[in-house]
Amino acid sequence: MKRLILLAMLAAISAWCATGLAAEGNVADLIQALGSSDAAAQIKAAETVEGMGPGAGEAVPALIKLLGSDNPEVQAHAAEALGAIGEAARPAAKALAELVRDGDAMVRREAIEALQSIRPGPRVMFPILSSLLEDRDPVVRTRIMAAIAERGAEAMRLLVPALGNEKTAYFACLVISEIGPDAKEAVPALVKLLDSEDQTLRREAIMALAAIGPGAEPAVAKLAALVDCPINGVPAIYALGSIGKAPGEVNAKLTEKAEGDDPIVKTVSAWALAKLHPGDARFTSRAVKLLAAALKSDDPKARLAAAKALKDLDADPETMRPIMMEAFEGADEQTKITMLDSLVSLGPQIVPRLIEALKNEKARHYVCYMLGELGPDAAPATEALAGLLEDANEDTQQEAAFALAEIGPAAEAAVPALSKALESQGPVRFAAAYALGRIGKKAMPAKAALLARLQSDTDMALLSAWALAHIHPECPTCQEKALPVLIGGLDDPNAEFRGEAAGGICCFGEAAKSAVDKLKKALNDPDEEVREAAAAALKAIEKK
Repeated sequence: MKRLILLAMLAAISAWCATGLAAEGNVADLIQALGSSDAAAQIKAAETVEGMGPGAGEAVPALIKLLGSDNPEVQAHAAEALGAIGEAARPAAKALAELVRDGDAMVRREAIEALQSIRPGPRVMFPILSSLLEDRDPVVRTRIMAAIAERGAEAMRLLVPALGNEKTAYFACLVISEIGPDAKEAVPALVKLLDSEDQTLRREAIMALAAIGPGAEPAVAKLAALVDCPINGVPAIYALGSIGKAPGEVNAKLTEKAEGDDPIVKTVSAWALAKLHPGDARFTSRAVKLLAAALKSDDPKARLAAAKALKDLDADPETMRPIMMEAFEGADEQTKITMLDSLVSLGPQIVPRLIEALKNEKARHYVCYMLGELGPDAAPATEALAGLLEDANEDTQQEAAFALAEIGPAAEAAVPALSKALESQGPVRFAAAYALGRIGKKAMPAKAALLARLQSDTDMALLSAWALAHIHPECPTCQEKALPVLIGGLDDPNAEFRGEAAGGICCFGEAAKSAVDKLKKALNDPDEEVREAAAAALKAIEKK
């Protein structure tokens, strides 16, 4: 199970937890309330349905009717509830699409957000998104751009034409910057924008090319001509460094600029030279020193930019470590937090520093994430992370469990603490089950605790069954008790849950023959990842 998938699952679970007994409400009664003529009753019922999430699929027809209400607040709450239900609300896609042009900004926003959650597919989404890039509400435009960016390379057939439209070109550049290398197809259109008289548009086109990276090599000549531009020279230098190519005369110019007086031009030029000459310690050392100094800037944006640049530098740890350590020692708290992301690139040698940083309550949540990024290399932090499973902050508890999950089998020492966390009433219990599954066979002592969780609510039971499948699939008791839960999970309204149910079944191999019929049915699931997981499970059953 991928960590991002679990986060999506936990988002649905958290909504359930937040509503308490609302999740246990009678859907039939709520449907009746949605049909009431009283707007207040309709809104209250919609809010309750929203809290129930995917489990309230029966309410979709009633919510679709409310989208046609004369009351914008009722419409917005109905859209919000449909979004929370997720893929089961796909029949509402057409009605929601009609609302994205509604005169009320709140209604438009909720309709767009609901469509994102429902995932009706490109045939429905792209025409809507294309027209709404011109929406007068900046919040709506932002959400639209996020929805397009999620499509990655698939969005190019919308974005490339948008680059040729003066009304949408700026926003298309912003989206391409989010997509990055997968937007290579947009390079010719972006190169044309480098001739634009609109300096703001030109800058965003440059930044989009920088995000694409080496795939934007056809833009090098025009970018090289801009390095002395007083307005867009710095972005052009940054883009050349990101692409990793520059004419010889530009290298000479950058060397001169890296020794100049302007701190921004100096730092970006030094960084670009390091990117253009990978493996050359002279350029790398100078870039790291300048960027480390920028981490102490009074401007938070400058600090974040420096941290990102350091992460992208791919410097030799032996070159980078002493310089970064010196900067880290003298930095203020906020700067230290900003630097952590860059420090991860130093590898396992930075783990002792991160363990020490766990003592900083404000940074603790983020440090846990960084340790997770290091994976098995962060094994020395196991004891400290296990101790945070009872931290006062629930976010820290979850991130500590996630970090232990990424460490995997090497986090065996945390199994007792993770088993105890299963008894929590907070969201950490879900993350703990996930972590135990990632630890695998070395989490055998947690079997009894996980088996007991199979009698919990559906979501916890499914995660516990998934963990048991990864810990001891040969166990007859696990096969008897966990396998039926996973088979039942193939019918879950949430695609992420269905996919992970299939993944858990896969672990049981031949012993999961009872799942064959359901898995064959899942081969026609509307979600591609579920179909792939079902196919893999069927193959494992046949192989073993």
